[in-house]
Amino acid sequence: KMAPWCILVSTTVGTLFFGCITMSHYMPGGPSCTQVIWCSITSLTISTIAVNMLLLERTYLSHCRNRWVLDLGFLFIAPAPALLYLHSRHGRAVFSKTAACFVIYPSYFPYVRATLDAPPNIIFSLAFISVIYRQYRRYGGDCWAQLTHDGVMTMMMIVASNLICLN
Repeated sequence: KMAPWCILVSTTVGTLFFGCITMSHYMPGGPSCTQVIWCSITSLTISTIAVNMLLLERTYLSHCRNRWVLDLGFLFIAPAPALLYLHSRHGRAVFSKTAACFVIYPSYFPYVRATLDAPPNIIFSLAFISVIYRQYRRYGGDCWAQLTHDGVMTMMMIVASNLICLN
């Protein structure tokens, strides 16, 4: 079972990231702006991978342990570290007195981020909705119909939030 480990990793990384941010603001001689940005990008990447691995495990189990689910899931999760590479090659940490510490990226960066995040979100959401729909068709009932409707709405909101966050 990967779920407890994925949750532990995601929580630990988030806690370390918060500690890094806190140290940079409240401790003289704390981490530099560049170190804080590297910490945040690394934390974001590790947390994204952990959450996607958790969703992949749940998708794999809900689809009766089909091997193709794992293969497809890993195919969509594997490019996540590209965010670190893009930051190392094209990102620049800047500190200003008015905006504190921020990153300057090329204009295409949000689209690359969306391209990395959207496929796993969509694939895993569709996989869960297909299981719910299959249950609805097999057993009927208002409960399964409502779950199917809510699942589709949730998936649409996730995709919309990814698109909105591009700006």
